[in-house]
Amino acid sequence: MLGQLRVHGAGGATGVAAGRERVLLALLLLNANQLVPLGRVVEALWGEQPPPTARAQVHTCVSRLRRLLRAGSLPDDVVVTEPAGYLIRVGDGELDSIAFTRLRERGHAYAAAGDLPAARAALREALDLWRGPALADVDSSVVQAAAARLTEERSGAHEECIDVELRLGRASDVLGELTDLVEAYPLRERLRAQLMTRWSRSGGRPMRSLRTGKPARCSPTSLASSRAPNSKTCTARS
Repeated sequence: MLGQLRVHGAGGATGVAAGRERVLLALLLLNANQLVPLGRVVEALWGEQPPPTARAQVHTCVSRLRRLLRAGSLPDDVVVTEPAGYLIRVGDGELDSIAFTRLRERGHAYAAAGDLPAARAALREALDLWRGPALADVDSSVVQAAAARLTEERSGAHEECIDVELRLGRASDVLGELTDLVEAYPLRERLRAQLMTRWSRSGGRPMRSLRTGKPARCSPTSLASSRAPNSKTCTARS
């Protein structure tokens, strides 16, 4: 899920071509091993105006998804039908988003214990799982709201990893990546502070774009991925 949606089976990785099956699979994976109520499936597929035949169409969509997964050499019972909804069975190590969360938590624990090399290794392994924006090819507002939370977690992992690397004295190693992150998320104050820290430790001067960009003003709304922890949300003044 950490990129375009892909299914990995015995025959390798494959995409999910049909839009509704892609939405259904993404929704089930976001709630792996948990029951997803039928109403939630209908909302993810059609929003607030489902067709009168929504229940029957969901049943057909689930059948097609099972056939697709079977073609990828996955077992028939990976998608389970319950009276109240559906769930997908996922084992340890089978879902990249779960692996990312566990590695990030491990890196955080290592950092708290003072084992900075182990923390860096775990956080870098977590970040390497990403192939692009989360669930970028899934057209559903319900799914994209959850994908935004994954993106926020990715940004947090980047910040934690760079903190560790700065503490390890690797300031020169993170300059390119940190500059790209500041450009991608200009409102994340922690990233900007890290870039300033990097420059102060190297004795250089901050990038012109960091010092001469548009002034910021506080606003009650902004993208979740641009929100910095423990700081006000800001947007650029036009």
